Amino acid sequence: MTRSEISGNDISAFCNQTRLCQPPTQPALPVVNLPVEQIQRYADWLTARSGSHYRLPRLDEWLAVARDDSGMADHNCRLVSGGRVLRGQRLRPADEGYANSLGLLNLFGNAEEWVQQDGDFITVGGSALTDMGNCNAAYRNSRAAPADSLRGFRLVRELAQ
Repeated sequence: MTRSEISGNDISAFCNQTRLCQPPTQPALPVVNLPVEQIQRYADWLTARSGSHYRLPRLDEWLAVARDDSGMADHNCRLVSGGRVLRGQRLRPADEGYANSLGLLNLFGNAEEWVQQDGDFITVGGSALTDMGNCNAAYRNSRAAPADSLRGFRLVRELAQ
């Protein structure tokens, strides 16, 4: 699984070569606003270029790595105190934050992440707009909600059998 959410730096070559998307204007931020079908095209393109098979993770795979064990409560989720927003509200660069024991960043907060579940897709983990108390492995959002500005993704690279 990728260490962080896929960023604009990661997807720019795909956008430039295929003309299926615009290169992101803020390359350090997670890529958001892509429909699942476009994400799958990116994974297919990456597979063709690399020779390794890439895809969105399944929910069970994401849950297996969704550990909140960094010792730091550094999720980019919405935190309000006294009516004032202290944290959240906007994305931070995909490579910022504290890693969990597996070295993965931003599993909770920042951008919700698309995963496969029972033949459909949902998002998990919460976003910068999700209240801090709900930014966790139990957070789920259905595909029915439109691809908005805080729905991103990471990919799994399958190992050869």
